[in-house]
Formats: sequence, C-alpha cells, structure tokens
Amino acid sequence: MTVSHQFTELRNANAREGRKRRMSLSLVGILLAAAILLAGAYAAPFFSTHAEQDECSFGPVTNAQYRGLLAEAKRKQKAVWPALVQHNDRAADVLNARFDDLSSGATSVYERLAAMHAVVRALGGDYRNTNSSYSADPYLDVVKGGTVSINYHVDVNKLGFFSPVGRQMWLIASVVGPNYTPFPRSETRAQRGDIRFIVHFPNILEGYYDIPKSRFQEKCPPVPSLELAQQFTP
Repeated sequence: MTVSHQFTELRNANAREGRKRRMSLSLVGILLAAAILLAGAYAAPFFSTHAEQDECSFGPVTNAQYRGLLAEAKRKQKAVWPALVQHNDRAADVLNARFDDLSSGATSVYERLAAMHAVVRALGGDYRNTNSSYSADPYLDVVKGGTVSINYHVDVNKLGFFSPVGRQMWLIASVVGPNYTPFPRSETRAQRGDIRFIVHFPNILEGYYDIPKSRFQEKCPPVPSLELAQQFTP
C-alpha cells in the first residue's frame, strides 16, 4: 500500500468518525430539546393559578370575607387537615371533613358556598361550570328535586401526586336541593342544603376528564337568589 493510499484511508476513517460524532451530538441535542419541552409542558400548569376565581363574593358574603375563609383553608390545609389520598371515596371524605370544619358556625347557604369554594381553591381548583351550564339559574331548576353540581378541575400534580397525562381530577361539590330524594340507605349528607364532595381521580381504567367551561363565562360559582336561599339552607 502506497503512502498516498494510506493517507487517503486515514482521511476517510477520520471523516467517518467525524460524521459519527456529529450524528451522536445531533441525537443528544434532539433528546435534550425533547426533554426540555416535556419538562416545560409538565411545569407550565403550575403557574396557572386562576387568581380571578378568588375575586368572588357570595350574596351577602363579601370578597374580603371569602378571602378570610381562603386564608384559613390554606393555613389548615398546610398544618392541620389530613392530606388527601389518591382514592376517590377517601379523598371525598377528607374534603367533606375540611368543609365541615371551615363552615362550622355558618348559618346561610351563602356562607356555606363561600367555604366550599375556599376549600377547593386552597387545592388550586379551577371552577368549570354548574350543572353543566344548562341554565343560568341552576338553583331554580332543582327546587322540585335534585342537586346543584358545581364542577371543578384540580391538577393532581399540585397535590403531590404524579400524573404526566390526564392530570385533571374532576371534583364536584353537590348542593342538595329542598326536595331531593336520596338513594335508600345508601346516601349520607343528603338533607336539604347539605354540601358533599364527589371525587374522580384520573386513571387509565376510569378515564380522564375534561369538564368544559361554563357557557355563561362566570368566574365564580353562582348562588341562589334571596327568594330561594332559605330552601338551600340546612
């Protein structure tokens, strides 16, 4: 083999090695970019606080009074109340107990609704709609029977769980109407004016939930009129 041929072979080998290095670096760059995009997509919802949903008032309950309840809910959630567990029924029991604690002494449906919203907002809940927004006055609709269902999303990753896809828990605050007929021997918290939570964690078997926003575009859960308020007070 001539010296010239040896140089040619060496040059070709170096070129092949250079291409391999460039391909390897390109692959690393693609993987790094993909990892950054995935991390960004995971982290971005943590910065969405829906702060406008804390501008609520509830009939005679002012925004300042509501914010006092919210501050107390956040304090107790951090230091007093038991943590949520990733189980629909047990998580509902915990939330019912939190609501009972925060609404202790409340005498009107307005105070109770403010406490309910504070419990959910302390979790970072996102109000979606009430009774699927079929009517502008859901309380009037259920006077003859039924419950008012106030629907929220809660990002389970903000609660310390991990769900990279299907991260929204569907949380329902159910307000019992004056003529509601409970299932025989199977329901508690089913008297007039009771508020109970229903929890659906996202999972591959039960499915994932995307509850639409209210078509009325309200920031806060609606409240009953003064004429109906007594019918939703325990």
